[in-house]
Amino acid sequence: MVPQSADREGASVGRISRLWSTVAARLGDIKGLLGKPPTANNLSQVQGTTSLLAKLGQDIAASESPDTPERYRFVQAWGHWLGRISEWTAEDLS
Repeated sequence: MVPQSADREGASVGRISRLWSTVAARLGDIKGLLGKPPTANNLSQVQGTTSLLAKLGQDIAASESPDTPERYRFVQAWGHWLGRISEWTAEDLS
């Protein structure tokens, strides 16, 4: 069974779904911040969000079982890629 928790509307949402939802939201935040003039506050927010995404990537990578090798490799790659946001291009963020 997938671990689940209730959301505000009463539906059940799995842990991995919540992680991916957070990733999508934070990628949107970074995209918005990078479109603004660089200020100390914006750079600090990008750093904090990048750190959060690296942690989420680790959680996602650790969530998959090696029992399904193709899926395992895919999820591992995504998890590690999230830890390297500084190497992403503008196209990667679109």
